[in-house]
Amino acid sequence: MPGAMPRDDALRHVARRERCAILVIDVQNDFCAVGGAFDREGRSLRDIRAMLPALARFLQSARQAGVPVLYMKHEQSSSRLSPLVRERDRLLFGDGGYPAAGTWGADVCPEVSPAPGEPLLAKTFYSAFSNPDLVRLLAAHKVETLVFAGVLTNVCVETSLRDADTRDYHSVLVSDCTASDVPELYRATLANVEGYFGWVCTSDELLALWNERKGNHDR
Repeated sequence: MPGAMPRDDALRHVARRERCAILVIDVQNDFCAVGGAFDREGRSLRDIRAMLPALARFLQSARQAGVPVLYMKHEQSSSRLSPLVRERDRLLFGDGGYPAAGTWGADVCPEVSPAPGEPLLAKTFYSAFSNPDLVRLLAAHKVETLVFAGVLTNVCVETSLRDADTRDYHSVLVSDCTASDVPELYRATLANVEGYFGWVCTSDELLALWNERKGNHDR
């Protein structure tokens, strides 16, 4: 697009370590683990399971670079939903729902569990911003750029990223630290984000930027 900053320069600008926080979305047993709800339904865990080691490495390195990490988890709770939303969910998905609060399925996968002191917020809707505590935490950390990781890329991750766009945050989606059970939908989200909402990059790209800047500050 005429006048646009080159992609690498723009990413370097918006992804400065001191501006960022990582938002890890819904990496829970029901969505990611063998024996969880997705697995029992016969949905593919191949890409989701393959993503987890990369996410674990990324989070560990980001913590060492001093980047805040925040977690969201989805919890099904019909008592928190209006009658209309309960009707919609029943018509779309049938009875039941998951993950239920307090169950193994709702727990964050142990491979990527929060470090001591890292916030873990619950949500009932797709968007992470449906929990108002998120905005307060981001303000406390003076966050301007949200770095998105987790599952499903095309559902809760994309919904949260779109919501971030309406709330004046820069958004970066980490391609090797998000996943979906449907590869075509994963790729569609990446294309949509790059085209309209923010930046898509790998964890290695971000860590190189953060470690470079950390080294500069340390000198």
